[in-house]
Amino acid sequence: REKSMLRARINLDEALGSDTDERMAFAGTNSLNPMQSTVFDAAYNSRENLLICAPTGAGKTNVAMLTVVSHLRDVGLIGAAYYD
Repeated sequence: REKSMLRARINLDEALGSDTDERMAFAGTNSLNPMQSTVFDAAYNSRENLLICAPTGAGKTNVAMLTVVSHLRDVGLIGAAYYD
């Protein structure tokens, strides 16, 4: 596949904040790969259902973690709402 057609990698410090609970879930990871970056908005900023089909090693687990972190943030178990 032509690399120019791939989505740009999302920097996690920029997307989640560099010193947040949400960012700590991805310690050791600087950016999302192109597949993860493509579904980031749906996984992290939406409560819609997702079906991710990708080969082994494509990063599906990190996409699942985005949904978990998003849910924990939304219900106030992590993030700024937790400390209020």
